[in-house]
Amino acid sequence: MRIVSRASRPADAIGPFVDDRRQMGVAVADVHFITAKKLHSITAHLQAEKPAGWHDTDWTDCAWTNGNAMLPLGECTKGNMGLLSLNIRAAGPYVEHKADKQAQVLSA
Repeated sequence: MRIVSRASRPADAIGPFVDDRRQMGVAVADVHFITAKKLHSITAHLQAEKPAGWHDTDWTDCAWTNGNAMLPLGECTKGNMGLLSLNIRAAGPYVEHKADKQAQVLSA
């Protein structure tokens, strides 16, 4: 599964005095896959070796995406229907692009 969101570099969104040039999407904490019989905790994004699209952080209970991150769900989804729950700890700030503003004007 992929977690896709907006993403910006803190140096662009906050200012050049912030020395962080990574594309930051959202900070994801707890992830659970809930079936009728069981609650599965997904922790692949919290491991030392992270899947593609994840950044290391100083926080131990969450990790930042780059805006397009893989989240392996493992065997818990095989043959099961369920609900995927993600706890988003933080997001943004994001750089607003002119195309975004134009779309807002057209929809108003």
